[in-house]
Amino acid sequence: MQPFIEFQHVRKQYEKAANPIIEDLSFTVKKHDFVTVLGSSGSGKTTILKMINRLIEPTDGKILLDGQDIMKAEVNALRRRIGYVIQQIGLFPHLTAKENIALLPRCLKQDKDQTDKRVDELLSLVQLEPKIFRDRYPRQLSGGQQQRVGIARALINRPDLLLFDEPFGALDVNTRSQLQKEILEIHRQLGTTVLFVTHDLQEAFSLGDKVMIVEKGKIQRYDSPQKILLDPSTNTVGTFAFGSTVQRMMMLKPLDIADSFVSGDKGPSLAVEGITMDHIISIFIQQEDVSTIILTQDGLPTYTIRRSKILGGEKP
Repeated sequence: MQPFIEFQHVRKQYEKAANPIIEDLSFTVKKHDFVTVLGSSGSGKTTILKMINRLIEPTDGKILLDGQDIMKAEVNALRRRIGYVIQQIGLFPHLTAKENIALLPRCLKQDKDQTDKRVDELLSLVQLEPKIFRDRYPRQLSGGQQQRVGIARALINRPDLLLFDEPFGALDVNTRSQLQKEILEIHRQLGTTVLFVTHDLQEAFSLGDKVMIVEKGKIQRYDSPQKILLDPSTNTVGTFAFGSTVQRMMMLKPLDIADSFVSGDKGPSLAVEGITMDHIISIFIQQEDVSTIILTQDGLPTYTIRRSKILGGEKP
């Protein structure tokens, strides 16, 4: 299957910079994937994003979108295929939520009734009741509500690709957590391909189907969250020190490290149902005599999780 996004030996060198911000970058993204791009400030992650919609143009190499060289595409037509959400949101203060969302269709002189219907659909999709919020101005919205309007605006033209550049970085923890859940639900419903830039470890590993760790313009790792987190060498990847094994394990799901239950497993065990990873770790830390947790379903043993996988002594 043809990759939806493909970077072929892409390089970006700014005129007065001693070194390129991006050097010989090659990777692919499949259609419908949700890829998080994780990196520290100055790592090149935002540059990667901006090169895709040509806010920044590569010095060398090729970027293909659905098989087409983006440098050969008409730039406005290219950008209409791409939704772009940034941390600063960028809503126009003198326009209502409805007017901000409908800005592109209005500029393209699309049908007003169809656009109004689409705006209401999107407000509902981002958990904003249209009757309440469509006529509010940005100053009348909270930070989380403004960002929801920004996401709706990015979706207005049914884009093939959504680019998020640290969209939730300025929000409080609770709002950020809620928006993360909502963006996953939107992705589940729409199936749009997503590239999501963040410097937050937890955000990257909880959202992405795949995680790309970038340092100094180079990819250090690009794989599923499970494969990265279960690899002990992850601790030395880039500038992102995961710290202890326990910290890495907290980002996993129980079934990521579970083994199939085998009758006669030895050692003190505890049978539980519907348990979370932090609870599993808590049990092992607080109850030193428990060597195995048995996960049950409908009262029957199904999987086992061994203490040694989490607290050392065995490679996950």
